[in-house]
Amino acid sequence: MLTVIAIAAAAASVYAIFEAQDAKDEAEDRGAVNSLKADTEVLREQVTQRLDEVEGRLDEAASTEDVTKLQNDVDDLDKQVKDLDQQETGSDNVTNRLDDLEQRIEDLEQKD
Repeated sequence: MLTVIAIAAAAASVYAIFEAQDAKDEAEDRGAVNSLKADTEVLREQVTQRLDEVEGRLDEAASTEDVTKLQNDVDDLDKQVKDLDQQETGSDNVTNRLDDLEQRIEDLEQKD
């Protein structure tokens, strides 16, 4: 009878050990789940912050209409600069022609 009680006690001990291990595993699983939840929350906060930053930058960005107007203004200025360059070249030609005429007049005056 003592053997039966010893075997029953051993069986109960083994059962208790398995139950304790199962409880420990469940606790570890809950801890892992809680850790994953915490990591997910941190990630969510980071993504939310980044989205807020992007929204802020978009709010500060120029509209397409403004960019188009500015590009048109730059194109107009570029055209004006080219026109001025051409006028400057033309005025150089006029200046050169005047210098040539003055030189001819001087040459003619010296011949007389």
